[in-house]
Amino acid sequence: MKTRFFIQAILLFSLNVSVAAYTGTQEIDGIYYELVTKSKKATVVRGSNKYEGDVVIPSTVTFDGTVCNVVGIEKQAFYRCGDLLSVTIPASVVSIGEFAFEGCGKLLRVVFEGDGLTTMGQYVFSECSSLSKINIPNTLTKIPEASFHKCISLNNVVIPNSVADIGDAAFFGCTSLFSISIPESVTNIGESVFEGCTSLRSFRLPRSWTKIPSGAFAECTSLSYLVIPEGIKELGDGAFRDCSGVEELYIPSSLTDVGDDALRGFKNLQHLDIPDVRIWSQIYFGLYEDNPSLWAKEFCVNGEVIENLVIPDGVTRIEEDVFPICRELKTITIPNSVKTIGSEAFYLCPQLTTVVIGNGVQKIWDEAFGRCGELLDVYCYAEKVPENWSAFKDSYIEEATLHVPAASVNAYRDDYKWGQFGTIVAIKDGDPKAELPKCAKPKISYENGELVFTSDTPDVTFKSIILDTDMGERCTNEFDIDVSYIVKVMATREGYEPSDVSIAEIYWLENGTQDDIEVIEVDPVSLVNAGNGGIYNLAGQKVSDSYRGVVVINGKKVLKK
Repeated sequence: MKTRFFIQAILLFSLNVSVAAYTGTQEIDGIYYELVTKSKKATVVRGSNKYEGDVVIPSTVTFDGTVCNVVGIEKQAFYRCGDLLSVTIPASVVSIGEFAFEGCGKLLRVVFEGDGLTTMGQYVFSECSSLSKINIPNTLTKIPEASFHKCISLNNVVIPNSVADIGDAAFFGCTSLFSISIPESVTNIGESVFEGCTSLRSFRLPRSWTKIPSGAFAECTSLSYLVIPEGIKELGDGAFRDCSGVEELYIPSSLTDVGDDALRGFKNLQHLDIPDVRIWSQIYFGLYEDNPSLWAKEFCVNGEVIENLVIPDGVTRIEEDVFPICRELKTITIPNSVKTIGSEAFYLCPQLTTVVIGNGVQKIWDEAFGRCGELLDVYCYAEKVPENWSAFKDSYIEEATLHVPAASVNAYRDDYKWGQFGTIVAIKDGDPKAELPKCAKPKISYENGELVFTSDTPDVTFKSIILDTDMGERCTNEFDIDVSYIVKVMATREGYEPSDVSIAEIYWLENGTQDDIEVIEVDPVSLVNAGNGGIYNLAGQKVSDSYRGVVVINGKKVLKK
């Protein structure tokens, strides 16, 4: 009886041992796994030997009779495997740990066998210097920090609609990347994401963005034609720093805040275009070297080189360094609303001859009109002498004439700074005025194959510019329809303040016929080119019901407001 009980106990003990769950590392067919047989899961890990050649990760592995799903790749699993050539990752893998493939210098190809990946750690493919392209699974929601940092051969990457977040320096130093399109799904982007992408020639940003983060496109030296999209209100510090290849730069009317160095170093800039003098005159640059006008051969408002600048009524402060080195500027009219003119605001304008300053000015900071060597006449309507902090330094004002209210002539002559003008006389009838009537804002329409501009102010001249969605430029009323175009126009007339800028977007609605044009005078919206079953945006991507703009719903075009 005792013997039988002892044998049964041994059998039961043996049976329990054979079915116990296993947790540990095993090498199976040349790949190392961390196995948890109880949950039937396996994770690829770093082994005692480095991976090399072509590695195909299976979706399942079998250990001791238990089939385990391969669900992840552990951090540093393939770290600096210098002879790894390619890796195939099954759809069963939902996570890849940080530094997993960092420094795999010969890795040429990464193949994802379907969508499944949902999370990825930082520096995953950093310094994979031979990797030329990658298709990111449409289940990944975030591209983490430095994911493709210094992948110097990467020239083609598709960011799927599932991605909502791109981390700092995600594509930093990808020197072969020549184009990037960020889908509308991306709502958050880190700093320096594309910094040092020296081959980048074009990019497309989501229309919902209002800020370009710090360093985002710094040192992208192959950008030659740069249109900052409408809707962008802020440029972070160094956003486009040292983009030395830019020859044409177009500023949106929405921009109000420019960070330090954001537009510095545009050494080959030929053409700078701003749509709104009111906003530009109130942007703080900090240093005049941060203002791209320092380099621009042409400084334009809506396509027209600035020769006679009128600051709009309502502006109370002209910021520092906003119009330095305007090479063609000849006259400036500053309205009564302006109280302060910042330092170096109009520094080194070599052809400036005439300045008209309204009666509200109280302070003009140092060198606001410094080194304007051709200055001949300054009309200042302020009866109380404004503070003058060497505002006209090195502008040879001893050879110029200052025109002031008759009752204030002696006060200006007695002031140490103002008294340096060679001649001070009373303002008389017929002299230029600081207050001007304003042109009515234009209306935009499309008739008989061309754009039509109208204004309630008679005898105006329209200054317009047309920019396509691929950053091309059209400067005439006749053009070939592409997909959509941004149109900006203002009305001008001698003796008048220019109108506010009208902005519209033109859409090619059907199959490219000139009869199917729609002009929508609203903030820029986007056109969907195709689609059935759902709502689609310009890129043919599905969007949510909250999306606003021209969309296609069940094959029909709808303007969602």
